[in-house]
Amino acid sequence: MLAVAGWNGKQVTAVALDGFGVEITADDLANHERIVAVKGDGAYLGIGGRDPVWIVYNVAGGKGSADDEARWPWAVFYMAAE
Repeated sequence: MLAVAGWNGKQVTAVALDGFGVEITADDLANHERIVAVKGDGAYLGIGGRDPVWIVYNVAGGKGSADDEARWPWAVFYMAAE
């Protein structure tokens, strides 16, 4: 994801509109191919849901565990690659 831009840092911090922050480590990024979603089912994510940006990764069976979902920040408005 960030390697294309030359990043070789240790973590990415994503902050949601409500102030919730998630630190995504380099190891976690290497183990899960993440996407930065701005659309769901073909429509842009609207304010008041998992918008404007939701960071997710694919899981077997298509349904994430509670642990997976805790690492999928939504309503992200700020990201820092450190």
